Formats: sequence, structure tokens, C-alpha cells
Amino acid sequence: MNSDMSPEIRTVEPVKRVDPSEIRNPYEASSLVRKLNAQKEAGISSPIVLFVDLDGTFEDPNPNGSPNIPERIRQACDLLNIPVVAVTSRSEEMTFSAEDYEKTKASGQIKRPKARLKQIVGPDGKKRFEVASPEEIPAFRGQYSFDAVAAQTGAVIYTRQQDTGAYVKDKEYEAGSKFDETQWREKVLPVVTDLITDHETGERLSTLLPIEDAANYENGSADVFPLEWRIQLDFKADGDDGTTLTTGATDSGTDNKIIDPAIYASVGLDPEKLTPQTLTAEEAIAKKQEFKNRIKKLRDSGVRIFPFGLIDDSNPEKGRATVYVVRKHASKQKALKRILDHIGMSKFDISSIYCGDSFTDLLSLEAFYKNPRAAVLLVGDSRLTKTIEDALSGKLPDPRWAGQSIRSLIRRLRDTDDLGVRTLGEDGPKLITGGVRYDGSQKSETIAAYLLERIKGLPINIETYRKVEDLLKSAA
Repeated sequence: MNSDMSPEIRTVEPVKRVDPSEIRNPYEASSLVRKLNAQKEAGISSPIVLFVDLDGTFEDPNPNGSPNIPERIRQACDLLNIPVVAVTSRSEEMTFSAEDYEKTKASGQIKRPKARLKQIVGPDGKKRFEVASPEEIPAFRGQYSFDAVAAQTGAVIYTRQQDTGAYVKDKEYEAGSKFDETQWREKVLPVVTDLITDHETGERLSTLLPIEDAANYENGSADVFPLEWRIQLDFKADGDDGTTLTTGATDSGTDNKIIDPAIYASVGLDPEKLTPQTLTAEEAIAKKQEFKNRIKKLRDSGVRIFPFGLIDDSNPEKGRATVYVVRKHASKQKALKRILDHIGMSKFDISSIYCGDSFTDLLSLEAFYKNPRAAVLLVGDSRLTKTIEDALSGKLPDPRWAGQSIRSLIRRLRDTDDLGVRTLGEDGPKLITGGVRYDGSQKSETIAAYLLERIKGLPINIETYRKVEDLLKSAA
């Protein structure tokens, strides 16, 4: 680690604020607010809004199957005027249809180029990405044209306008950053690169992904242009080429190192899932922790160079320790709170449903603090379910996920009479472990099953109810 960082990196530029006259309220004329008001007019005292993580959550377990589950859920929500909001690590243009993108670009609300969502194999045998909209890709069915999008891991928010169909960016949400969107990456990337590099050996704790270089987007090696407010770092075990690294004993008798199952359990892995292809998660997590230690060391020394925050989105079961470097005060939780605080209704009068599968999704519980109408649903195949259930049953006295303790959160959970349902404190939001409540369900199947339960008792005419029920039953 180089302790003598250049003066340019140390320098903090004057804060650039967004001119309030340039900010259009992105919420008041949005389809999000219109649908909530329509529910109120229909006699639903606590209107429902559905927040969904995309990758690993709002996906069809069989993307080429029919019917497509996310599409069925979207159709059911449209019939009930339930707005659907994507809260995702994807970039915003990945969630815009071709028409959405053109309308939003024409109104000056997006500058990013179109995503390259179509993967091909070139004459040289290498994979390349071509420009394509999500509606052209089977795996993206039902995953575009949302009522609002909190993209880049919650760093930006767009709302769909009812009158035009275009999206408007919540510029005020970004106005608190020390740098604007054109400066942040330029200032932060050199700092991050320095932090992951050991300048004595030349070794790096993490390599920068192809999406961090604009040239890779231009030549088709990356599917999106570098994100304005996020840099992704994947810490991997030595020897991991990005696919698999054998670490367990095998029947063939190969001389692989054997990892104590207790080590996997300590970082949130299910020892029962260990296979010869399981990656050495603890090695990747150690590298991630070293990166965080380097940041802490510099901060403790009084160096003020870090206009960024860190979001941990590690997945030990895949042997990856992932950290998103984002603009300061950006996260999925803060994006949720921002949206709920600006839709013209008390957030305590709204039934918020958040669906996810990862550690960052679990933390969204805090966005609904002391709101008993809110619920966080971990989908059936969530990587967190077993860790949470084992911790609550006492099997894991020191529950951790990717090296981070979740003991304080677990201690705050309270049992209910409903299978797989807990509350955060006595009067807080519900946490529903879908893998327990809806055994065998995966990804969006779990969401459909939960909505089937949730709509019972709503003041809906019988014809609409039957249509919604049929859609959700075919998806659950």
C-alpha cells in the first residue's frame, strides 16, 4: 500500500450544488403517485407499493418458460394499481425499454448510452455485447418500464411520468454529494486503485471490472458504460479465474486443500452445500477486509480524501466478496426512504413490500423502522435464509454474513404466530423468510405467493380479484 498519495488525490474540490431552478419534482406527476392515489380512491386505506430487487429476486427461475412470472406479477399489479419500483445494482438504462429510453433522453434526463444487453460470439471466438433493449432479451422479460427505479445500488432515482411516459431524475437526491456526477468517478477511481494496490509487490487485492473502463463499452467487451456513482470491486480467492476453484476433497483423490466446514459457517455459508467446486470464500473475504482496513488506516491518520461510501454485497456461497464504492450517503435503504418521504403520503399509511435476496436487501428493514405496515420478503432461494433461521434457533451463536456480524439485527427480531414471519422489534416491519413460508418457491415465485396472501380482504370487485388471482396462481 502506498502511503504517499499524490496531492491531486488529496485535494477536495469545492462543493458543486444543483441549481434548485433546474430541479423538477419527479414525484408529483409520476405513475407511482397516481397509482397510490387510485388505490385510496378505490377504498384501500393503506395503499400498497411493491419494491423489488432484480438480480436473484425479480427473475423467472426458468426465463425461457411460459408463462413468464415477472410479467404475470406486473400484470396483476397493474390491475390493482400497485406501483412496482425496481431497487437494483443495475444501471438505469438497463431497466428502460427502447421507448422509455428515447423519451427520457429527448427530455434531457439521461446522458448515458444504451446498454449492450445482447451477448454474441465474434469471429475470434470471444464474447461481445451488442446494443439491445431489455424487451429484446428473454431473461429481462417483466424487468423494465417500472414506475420508478433506484439504480446503481440506490445512488440514483428515476420516476416514470404519467403524462409523457418519460422518466425524470431526482437530481436533488444527488445534490448533497461533494462532487457532481461528472467529477466523482474522476476523483475517486485513482483513490480506489491506489487502495487495492500493494506498490511494493505490484499485487492487487481486486482487479477492476471491464465496466470500469469506457473503452470496453465502446469495443463491446462490457455491457454498460461506466457508472457515474459506483465502482465495483470483486475480491476473489487466489487461483479463482472467475469461474470455479476446487477447494474440497474429491472422489478422484486430487490433492486439493480441504476447508473446515466450520470456517464456511462462520462467514454465512451452508456447510451442507460444500462441493468440490465451492470457492474459498474466507480467502476472498480476507482480501475485502484488508481493503476496508486500508481505508480505516488512512481515515484514522487524518487524511480527508474519501467522498464515497461502501456497500457490501458479498455472496459467500459463490466465493465472491463484493464491495460497491458509491457516492457518499447512497444506498438502497436511503433510496427507499427518499421515495417514501416524497410521494405525498405518510410512509406509515403505505403498505410497503420490499423483495430481495441479499445482505443489502436485508438491511432495507432499517428503511421501514417502526412501520408495522411494511414487510421485507426474502425470496425462497435467498442465500440468507439458512443463516437467519439457524441464528434464531441458536445453532449459530455468532451469526455472520461474509465476515460481518448480523447478531444485533437477529437479536431485534421477534417471533410471530405465522410461519416464517418475524417483526423487527415489537412494532416494526415484518421480515418474511420465503424459503420457510413458501417451501420450494424460488425468486419471483415467492413474490407471487406472498401477493396472493396479501390481496385477500382488499376491497376489489370480484371480476378483478379473479383475474389477479389467476395471474398470481399461475406464477406462484
